[in-house]
Amino acid sequence: MLVAEFKAYYNAYLYELNVTDIKWTYLKTVLELRYTDNYDIVQIRWRVSYGFVVQSSKKIINR
Repeated sequence: MLVAEFKAYYNAYLYELNVTDIKWTYLKTVLELRYTDNYDIVQIRWRVSYGFVVQSSKKIINR
């Protein structure tokens, strides 16, 4: 899926979960999302290849 489509889809998903504090960062080969749920900061990174989202890794940062 292309990066722009992916971000739109994921934003809609997070909106349904009532997540409002969302920060996207896009570098050449990495797309990163950070948001805060009730207790933790969630960081998800996706690898990007030729404009397509390929692979993900998720990390939860405790406060």
